[in-house]
Amino acid sequence: EKINGIAYQVYGYNYFSNGLSINTSVKEDQNLNGLNGEFNGEKLHFKYKNAAEIKTYLQSHYK
Repeated sequence: EKINGIAYQVYGYNYFSNGLSINTSVKEDQNLNGLNGEFNGEKLHFKYKNAAEIKTYLQSHYK
């Protein structure tokens, strides 16, 4: 078993005057978690590795 990569998970939060809560829609969005690298001979690429890419995705999928 060969693993050489990074696992990604994007979290989003809802802001309220009394604190934060996890945005479950963002947390459960399968496009916002994944692997980047080589896993058991399979090359995987995660698209949303920086704030700009994540912001673009969120703006186009969440209102």
